[in-house]
Amino acid sequence: MSATPKTRTTNPGVAGSVLEAARTLAGIIKADHILVVAHSDIDEQWLSETVPGQAVVLAVESKRRATVYEREGYKTLEHRSPPLDRFSRIAHAILSAISAGLIEYRALVVSVTGPIGGDAFDSITVTRTTALFRELTVLEQETGRKSHLLPVIKATLDIALELGAFGIEGRPVGTMFVIGDTASVLKLSRQGMFNPFKGYEDKYKNILDPALRGTVREFSQIDGAFIVRDDGVISAGGRLLLMPKGTAPILKGMGARHNSAAFITKETDSIAVVVSQTTGSVTLISKGRILFTLNPASRTASALYPHE
Repeated sequence: MSATPKTRTTNPGVAGSVLEAARTLAGIIKADHILVVAHSDIDEQWLSETVPGQAVVLAVESKRRATVYEREGYKTLEHRSPPLDRFSRIAHAILSAISAGLIEYRALVVSVTGPIGGDAFDSITVTRTTALFRELTVLEQETGRKSHLLPVIKATLDIALELGAFGIEGRPVGTMFVIGDTASVLKLSRQGMFNPFKGYEDKYKNILDPALRGTVREFSQIDGAFIVRDDGVISAGGRLLLMPKGTAPILKGMGARHNSAAFITKETDSIAVVVSQTTGSVTLISKGRILFTLNPASRTASALYPHE
């Protein structure tokens, strides 16, 4: 018999009550999934009593826990992210689950999570994925593009989130990734100092390769954008996007980096991922509009949970 996670407590307390409330709510609204974003073991009794029609998806940080839950027949993904606020953590987990094929584009999801690095559950969120990732659902209709573009966006977001949360050696870093319609993007940009990816075979410069992440982080200090093809190959780094003089800001109140991202995605069929040097937030932009923003946890939250 395979090992199973131990039940954390016989008295459900706050965490158990939140899980029960999530299950009840999912039944009332006929949710497609209950997503549990957990830092530790999940109450085994609660899992065993969950109604089969309410498909449970477990997003856990530990590879060991993910393996155990998967062996027990639960839909599970190993989900690690930098310290994000609760909504951003859930949005990132949903995107990860969609990318892994565990949650559909057009699903109603009840999500449960808790404080950064903590063992408790204290928050329930109801999300319709078509509302959260409205523009990305268009990819579902695009034959030959959806199957590989979403994992490229996910891998890019993961690198961007690390840069936003931790920077380089503690120093904040702002940068941009422009994904797709590479030929058009190159025409509307010029090379800055040098292209660190020039001359290398495609297999050595694909953003889907985890071994490349450290290299991308280091080159993020170069002024300019990373240009990423639909298949994940990085065509260029340090690329400066060209906006005609006098172009009015598309995103009111946002800085030059976000507005140049809005311009390039409006003029081409590309998607941009922007890391704010000021706040560390990561924004996904398409067709000149912000699709969503993932925000790092506040300093207050980090102080409350210093073990994170």
